[in-house]
Amino acid sequence: MKKHNLFSVRDLCEIAMLTAIAIVLGLFCEIKIGQNGGSIGFAMIPLFFICYRHGILKGFIASGVIYGVVACAYDGYGWACFPLDYLFAYGSLCIVSLFYKLIFKSESKVMPYVYICLSILAACTLRLAFHVISGMVLWETPFEGSFIYNIAYVGPSCLLCMVLFSLLYEPFKMLDARFPVSFRI
Repeated sequence: MKKHNLFSVRDLCEIAMLTAIAIVLGLFCEIKIGQNGGSIGFAMIPLFFICYRHGILKGFIASGVIYGVVACAYDGYGWACFPLDYLFAYGSLCIVSLFYKLIFKSESKVMPYVYICLSILAACTLRLAFHVISGMVLWETPFEGSFIYNIAYVGPSCLLCMVLFSLLYEPFKMLDARFPVSFRI
């Protein structure tokens, strides 16, 4: 029985570079919404790349743990926000990896784009749920207020990611075929 390492050196380098790109995009390429956090930005795009390519566990580690810790540290809202607003909200992006075969192994010309949009919508819906719960628990905001505040930035970010990832699908598919990940988990 062949034993697999959870992370190869190439996996570690790729995940580190894409997470660093997400951090830089989160710092410099976003539109702030309100005074209490939230922004429309591009940081989820590299995190989605990681999640699609490397699977749900590696995607959660990269997006929830690594990106979440760094984003929480530089956002400055305190570590009480970390579990819901960072670990689980960004960690939930890994759900897109469940759509990998439907997107990258499809013979159809149209269906991969449909599944890209559905997978990103599912991930952003989970992210929104964690932000809304955080608003209700940590900031004592009623459900309606928390939902409206958080949908104001998660919704546009979701649409932006759907469009950009759909545009990047063909180059990403070629990259995935040329440099396959040996062990997706």
